[in-house]
Amino acid sequence: MGKPIPLPLAMQSSPGRHGADSGGRLINAYVEQADDKGKAQFPVWAIEGLAPFATIPSGGATRGALYLDPYGYVVSGTTVARISSGGGVLSVGSFPGSDPVFMARNRKASTPQIMLVSGGLRYLIEADAVATISDSDLPNATSVTQIGGYFVATVEDGRFFWSGIDEGTTWDALDFATAEGNPDKLLVGYARGSELILFGDNSIEFWALTDAPFERIPGTLMQNFGVLCRHSVRDLNDVVFFVASDGTVRMLNGYQPIRVSTHDVERSIDDVSDKDSVTAMAYSIRGHQFYVLSCPAWTWAYDATTGLWHERESYGLDRWRGETFVNIGNTRVVGSYTAAVLYEIDPDTNDEAGEHLIWTIRTPPVHAYPSSLEFNRLYLDTIPGTGLNSADEAIANPEVMLRYSDTGGKAWSNQRTAPVGTIGQYDRRVKFDRLGQSKEDGRIFEMSMSAAVVRGLLGGAIEAELLAP
Repeated sequence: MGKPIPLPLAMQSSPGRHGADSGGRLINAYVEQADDKGKAQFPVWAIEGLAPFATIPSGGATRGALYLDPYGYVVSGTTVARISSGGGVLSVGSFPGSDPVFMARNRKASTPQIMLVSGGLRYLIEADAVATISDSDLPNATSVTQIGGYFVATVEDGRFFWSGIDEGTTWDALDFATAEGNPDKLLVGYARGSELILFGDNSIEFWALTDAPFERIPGTLMQNFGVLCRHSVRDLNDVVFFVASDGTVRMLNGYQPIRVSTHDVERSIDDVSDKDSVTAMAYSIRGHQFYVLSCPAWTWAYDATTGLWHERESYGLDRWRGETFVNIGNTRVVGSYTAAVLYEIDPDTNDEAGEHLIWTIRTPPVHAYPSSLEFNRLYLDTIPGTGLNSADEAIANPEVMLRYSDTGGKAWSNQRTAPVGTIGQYDRRVKFDRLGQSKEDGRIFEMSMSAAVVRGLLGGAIEAELLAP
């Protein structure tokens, strides 16, 4: 019997190019740095679940969301709805189209306005009524943001227009400037404090809010470097993230675009044919700051607290079901990618509104190249005794599922299960015996749990014997 050795666990998702080069994967799971004197410095936890929050009558897939105290405003299909912190829904109008919507609010006294832009259309919400902006001095817009009380609308030809201060119905044909540092398309305007960031497809310019009211900041122009996915621009505490024109995910450190993506993330972005289908949200929860990037084929989430990436995947989908984020009275709300429903991100919910939330951890290949290995036993240091007092056997006596691959993830063994402990059963040891022999390229182990209980992995160990090559 071989001496137990630690089971290698991934710190982040790294599928690799062909599977055998994988560095491990975390799906609906992320690491959290614990005290260095604890049993495990980097335990792996399941992502927070989604609790039902609201359903929007006559709505559809969520296209945009914004907070205007004390309500959230959501574009669901073509329905514009006002959402209370308790989940109450009031339809206030409609907004045509199906593409993601840029939304911004101003500071108008008593009745602040919200401007909506998508597909060239420009609408305004005021006093819970939705109407098109009829002022012909404003051309068709590509995005909208708000800075210093001005709505700033970008136009693809490089111009950006600003409204009357705190008045979105008033636009002057002469109130514009041109982002002309590089002759490219102007796709997104984004406010960062008192600065306006103008993203073209091949340049980025920074303008300051002044009495002018805007002036270009000298020495900050980025040429031959812009935004690739127009709906990817989001910020975490005024730190702006976006998918850059070179296919990387960048974080703006002042005026420097710092690469934060991995090659795995970049390959996923490169594989997307419609770059406008890539969307992003950003939110914070319990010290973690997540920038979440999605398209129909995948979801990647970057934890800015640890600098690590993980994958998300909802049951029955290729991606996570969350599409937009808005914090309504300290309730973290995400809209559905597929339906007219809103969810609350809830650390105490272990499923997604009744659907399975499958927590999955894949190890890097365990190998002794060019020798083979005989695996006698695998131990998993899971959180024990997490079963609940439930009539559902899967919840009362939850199990961890194990399978393995000797082909870099191209083919898998039959699934085996082991219980992690009923309620209060804190001495449960999770182990799997007689796991057979790997090839010279090693073995990937996959552990997963679907039971809606607390799920965490502190580590693991393997008893294995080295076989002659």
